[in-house]
Amino acid sequence: MVAVSRVQCSLKANPEAAFSVAEKFFSTAEATMIGDVLRRDLPFYEIPIPGVGVMSMNDFARSMGYLTQDVDYNDVVASNFKHLWTD
Repeated sequence: MVAVSRVQCSLKANPEAAFSVAEKFFSTAEATMIGDVLRRDLPFYEIPIPGVGVMSMNDFARSMGYLTQDVDYNDVVASNFKHLWTD
């Protein structure tokens, strides 16, 4: 969890780093696309998952036939790491 938080903070500070890493594994065109998607989605990169998010996931999974009953929040989210969710 700490590593994820650090990477997200690093990417927020320097989104171009995603391109630098991606170009080691993908073509230039693909690495550029990865960088573009990251910059577009960066405002939504958050570690905490709110209860309403889990409820929405449950609703979606039920509508697709993947679930017959809700999955508990604590079975989806590592809430024992909640103290790490703040910057």
